[in-house]
Order: sequence, then structure tokens, then C-alpha cells
Amino acid sequence: MEIEYLIRSYSPIGLYPDKSFLGDDAILFVSNDIVFSVVSLKQKIQFTSDTFWLLPEEIQLCSAISLSVNPWEFGKIILYPNMPGFKVKFNESVNIQNIIHTELLPLIKEKMKNRNGYSFDYSILPTFLSKIQYQFNTNVKNLERQFQLFNAINTENKLLIRGLDSLLKSNALYCHPQFLIEACSLLHISMEASYHLVCEKAELNDLKPKLKVKKAQEYLSKIFGNDYEGQKYFESYYEDRIKIVHPINRFGLYSQPPIEPDDFFDLYEDLISLYTYLVVGHINVFP
Repeated sequence: MEIEYLIRSYSPIGLYPDKSFLGDDAILFVSNDIVFSVVSLKQKIQFTSDTFWLLPEEIQLCSAISLSVNPWEFGKIILYPNMPGFKVKFNESVNIQNIIHTELLPLIKEKMKNRNGYSFDYSILPTFLSKIQYQFNTNVKNLERQFQLFNAINTENKLLIRGLDSLLKSNALYCHPQFLIEACSLLHISMEASYHLVCEKAELNDLKPKLKVKKAQEYLSKIFGNDYEGQKYFESYYEDRIKIVHPINRFGLYSQPPIEPDDFFDLYEDLISLYTYLVVGHINVFP
């Protein structure tokens, strides 16, 4: 019997851990020449050359690494996938860790060299092709936490995967500061997904909407040891959300919403803490 895998390279635009993640079903291989991932495809998802972004199994891997260290503890990671990814099959008896250097590394390098004039390939390619150096964050060291997170992320939980997907994508988009507003928009999608996940976890779904948004925040305040003063869910970010989503709103009419880089970082950090709690119950500092 054969197992289907997806192999994908990552761009030097990102910021990566300096240690590889080596699992039985998923690998993020890190080197100075190339960073690439390999994941087994458990779900029957239609995959074509037009699949520009990560599949759920890749989101599981990338999220486990991204959530493993708090950004304010110098643990920020930016995983910036290249496109396309490539499907390969190996016999179920093959241990993918054992064939990294003999089969996987030559395969992805060959695939990246010969992309058949892929018309939308605007990414910066791996170092062995582009000569642009990868950047590494040496403070990302908690491999045990990465595996804990990886094993706890359920790829069949569509709400969780959507929230983590938006979080990862916002971080990659923020590599281009000119897209600050769009990066923040993705964070607010991730925040919305987290709200529904919190309501499920706290068993609040039978409440009326106006009460539910307060009870969800009250639940978080209790979990993270903060005072609760009657505020709605993530209320301090709600004004930014209105300015971003609604061109005409009660705060005014702007050709560009008055959003600052700190608005991105503050929400991103809070969501890293929240999703880490939702996935494995680990409590980080939460404002």
C-alpha cells in the first residue's frame, strides 16, 4: 500500500527555526540551502497546481511550530510557503525521516529547478536557486511543545484549521508592510474563528448573542487571570475591525483605515496565546 505525501519548499522571505521538525507523518527540514516540508495527506482533498496555499496537514505542521513559543519571548516564526507543492507516493513501509537526504531533498530540488514555466511563480526561491539567504530564529527551541501541539491539532476541525490558517497567512502577508491592512483583516478572521471555538469550549452556544460575547470574554479573563469588567469578546480590537471591514462607519470615512503596525502585533500575540490554550491548554501571558 502506498501513502501520498505533499512536499513543498519555503521562501527565504520568511523567518524559520534553526532546527528541523522530524515527525513520522510530517517534516519541516531546515538547512541553509533550502527549507521544505513533507506531510502525509490523510484527507481526500482535491489538489491541483492551482492550490496556492497550505493544505490542512501543512497548516497543522506550521501552526505547531508557530504556536510553540511566544512572540514576545523572541519566538516569532514566519513560514512563507512557495508554490506549487508536489504530490509524491511512497510505500507505507518507508520511514520518511530515513530518506530525507537520499530521496526527498534531491526530489524537491529537482522539482524547484523544473517548474515548467509556472506562470504565477513570483516567490523568492530557495537559496540554492536564488542565492538569497534564509533567516533563522535561534530562540525557537521547544521541540517537545511543537510535537505536543502537532499531535493535538485536529485537521478535521474545520473551524480550528480556518483560524490557524488565517493566523499563518496574516503573518506571511505582513512580510510585505504595504499590506498591513490586509494582514490585519486576516487576523480578524482568525479572531472570529477563535470566538466560536471559545464558545464551544466554554459551552456558551445556547446563550443569546449579546450575552454570549460577554461570557466568552469573561471566560478568557478567568482562564488567563485577568480582571473582567463587562467587556465584549476582544473588545479592545473591535474598533479596528470596524474601520478595516466597513469603508463607511461610525468612526469616520478614511481612504485608508488608520491602522498601525502595533495593531497587528498586539492582536497577533494575543491570538498566539489563545490558540495555544485552545489546542493544548497551555496558559501563556495574555493581556
